[in-house]
Amino acid sequence: MSRSVSNTLKEQVFSQEMTDPAIVLITISHNDLSEDIYVSDDPTETLASGFRGTVSNGVDYTHLPFELSLAEQSDNLLSRARLKIDNVNREIILAVRAASNEPPLVNIKIVLASDPNAVEFEIPDLRLNDIRANALIVEGDLQPEIFQSEKFPKNSVNQADFPAVFGG
Repeated sequence: MSRSVSNTLKEQVFSQEMTDPAIVLITISHNDLSEDIYVSDDPTETLASGFRGTVSNGVDYTHLPFELSLAEQSDNLLSRARLKIDNVNREIILAVRAASNEPPLVNIKIVLASDPNAVEFEIPDLRLNDIRANALIVEGDLQPEIFQSEKFPKNSVNQADFPAVFGG
């Protein structure tokens, strides 16, 4: 599965000196959360809340130190990425604990500092699985939804559930 990277980002990444720094924005969402969690790796701007972070498309992304290791892309291999976020304000661990049934979803966006409203690269809807947390960090594996593990067809066609199919 290929992902599109903007030419602007490619030019910056392949240049000898990156003149326009890339900023990684992460959104953590789940139906059990009252609101999404927005995290930025860039502390250069002061937000309306008084915290440091990034404003992108009208959304305040709060700066929290994190490590994001993306997996190599391959058509034959399903690999995992990892996300490790400092548990500075305990908001993330509370959100992860509140999430029931389904894992939280993580969206990753890369923008350039010169135009944080233009998304240069995006990986949407990664599931945050195998979550581990302690007083210092929250970490987990990021995986796309795996449709191969879904039951197909969803329902079994049998006489009890679908009598008309069997002439009843």
